[in-house]
Amino acid sequence: ISPEKGFCRQSTRTSIFIMDSATVSIYIPFHSNFSQLENSLNFISLFETKMFFYSWNPDSTKMKEYFSSMKEVGVSLSLFDFSEEVLFQQLRSDAHKKVVILLTASSNYGFGQAQFFYFSTLQRHFPNVIDVFHLGHCMYGCTSCGLKEHNIPIFFSRFFNKLLPYDQQYVIDKYFSASSNSTSAKRVLVAPAFGANSILNDPKIIEALISMQQSEGKQTNDDEMQLLFKFHGLCMMKGREGEEISSASVAEELDDALHPFYTFSQSEKSNMKTVKKTIKVVEEKDYNILPFFQAADILICDLDSSVPFEALYFHPLAILCYYTPQQRLTDDAYHSNLFLFSTPVLCVDT
Repeated sequence: ISPEKGFCRQSTRTSIFIMDSATVSIYIPFHSNFSQLENSLNFISLFETKMFFYSWNPDSTKMKEYFSSMKEVGVSLSLFDFSEEVLFQQLRSDAHKKVVILLTASSNYGFGQAQFFYFSTLQRHFPNVIDVFHLGHCMYGCTSCGLKEHNIPIFFSRFFNKLLPYDQQYVIDKYFSASSNSTSAKRVLVAPAFGANSILNDPKIIEALISMQQSEGKQTNDDEMQLLFKFHGLCMMKGREGEEISSASVAEELDDALHPFYTFSQSEKSNMKTVKKTIKVVEEKDYNILPFFQAADILICDLDSSVPFEALYFHPLAILCYYTPQQRLTDDAYHSNLFLFSTPVLCVDT
């Protein structure tokens, strides 16, 4: 996709036509927070875009403020609270345009399926809606997307075009350099997902990581490690009392998170709180993980996640993937590129 022209499939999947930035309008019903941001931004930067925010999303105000700031740099972007009346009004006003509706919710879940059905139904009444397309939010390997929504070209687009708001050197300077005097220290990024198959549900792994962190400065230069923890964006969801769950307060307010789709186990909440007290945590606004891969020497993550697959591009980054005994390891070709572990001993030894 270029600023002038791009390609889009018809929803019938039988023809391809040119997307011209002057005649196409992008509609995005936004249901989450920074965790679902990157794929949307690739289109927002190229086409006139209208975003619709669900009232039940506790982070809708925060995200509207973020997108409002983008309009200051010349992006053609309009923001609306979602309602059928507002949606239909905008579709009528864009009757002369081709409208492409982009969905960020996974089609593996009930909401994503219902959302797709709803907007696809609109095509019967608004012929200017030429496509309803799932952007997805994964690329490989996570339960959430179930291997259906791999959008590597989209997710990597701004990174390859150097359009991200920060880069590798920013990550090193902000998160790693200040914490070590050794130029040979190994930079370790811990970036779990969440859920039953996550590091965040295994207290023993968390304890091992904390032990590694607490030994920082006691090793020889060759063994020294700098740990940095990057939570999934949904772990930063807004709290019931209106406070932002920033890196300074992550997990304390998770019991009060309002989003109807996302919940955390008590083990996850406890481990998040413990991590925050002992390990440096990435700020929410630094949401894109790709420059962090560039900056790190070692990645520790969940196998049940898109993170290890994304990280494969960043050779020679060593990728350590946590899995549980309940998980079936069937993709030998993929897994051969990773270091798999299921116990603290295997993690530390690797």
